[in-house]
Amino acid sequence: MHVLVLGIDQSALQPDSALARRIAQYATQVDQYTVIVPSNTAQRVDIAENAQVIGAHGVGKIAQLRAMEKAAHSVLRGGDVSVISTQDPFFVGLLGVSLGRRYGVGVEVQVHGWERLSVVRKVIARFVLPRATTVRTVSTRMAQQLVHEFGVTEDRVTSIPIVTVMPPSHEQKNYAQNKSFVVLSVGRLVPVKRFDLLIDAFAANRQAHWSLRIVGDGPQKQKLIQHAQKRGVADAVTFVGKLSHDDLQQEYQDADVFALTSDAEGWGMVVIEAAAHGLPILMTDVGCAGEVIRHEQEGFVVPVGDVGAIADGLTRLAASDSTRKRYGTAAQNRVSTLPGKRETIAHYVANWQKTQ
Repeated sequence: MHVLVLGIDQSALQPDSALARRIAQYATQVDQYTVIVPSNTAQRVDIAENAQVIGAHGVGKIAQLRAMEKAAHSVLRGGDVSVISTQDPFFVGLLGVSLGRRYGVGVEVQVHGWERLSVVRKVIARFVLPRATTVRTVSTRMAQQLVHEFGVTEDRVTSIPIVTVMPPSHEQKNYAQNKSFVVLSVGRLVPVKRFDLLIDAFAANRQAHWSLRIVGDGPQKQKLIQHAQKRGVADAVTFVGKLSHDDLQQEYQDADVFALTSDAEGWGMVVIEAAAHGLPILMTDVGCAGEVIRHEQEGFVVPVGDVGAIADGLTRLAASDSTRKRYGTAAQNRVSTLPGKRETIAHYVANWQKTQ
């Protein structure tokens, strides 16, 4: 089997990146694994003997998409490609469906979430998704949305959660009573993540020993700093910035509660990571809520946009060490049952076989 991936993440071109390591693992399960991504320079990187990443050079997004198309034609003319897999249902999804039709190759379209679902992107997705051979997504919630809102038939949708790596045993959560109450949130500082909502909820019932740590970077950073100042909690809100993997693990260990207040999520990988570290979860009803994190079992699941419910959840979690321990332990046990790396890759391969 030869899998051709039309990607969007340029880190695939870096042999020591997490994505490149995953590509090497995927390649062990197939005859050939080829990835094409947009790039500022034309290049080819051999990740493994049977895995290559091609950087399609172009100045600007349109030129890069055309360069990806040209590179894909070159690969497809070899005649041995079994499956085309696209990493989103938008422009590369449109390219993948077009190429699949031309060369008679099955197309798998991946859907990870709707962070930037503009009108144009929604129109493209509504065109692409019903025309894909299969659609792979990350949660049951997303699968249901694809069926009900995007015209994908149930038999063509596969839900495969993102693999979770549990922390080593020596890093398991210490539930000892603390004088402080540290709320942690992680994500890109963009509107859909609604960090402004979290700051509002934090400010509503804030006690002197409370602190909020926001890990990540993005275009809303200055606006959010000003929002914390306006709400009178700038002294208790720390914008940590983007962290290395090891430093982020330490943040999980040091926190008492993990909060996610997004308007939308495909899965919510940071929630899974926090739960794997034994943190109780407070999250809006998005992504893995209900499927992994259940209300008053692994934490609190609250309506999207409900500041009062978020504030109430923070207050309840701050008030009881035993509640935090109960939810945190339950969350850790819950995510430990999710598919591991080997099982997840096996699911990917099964979907490629279904697609070809």
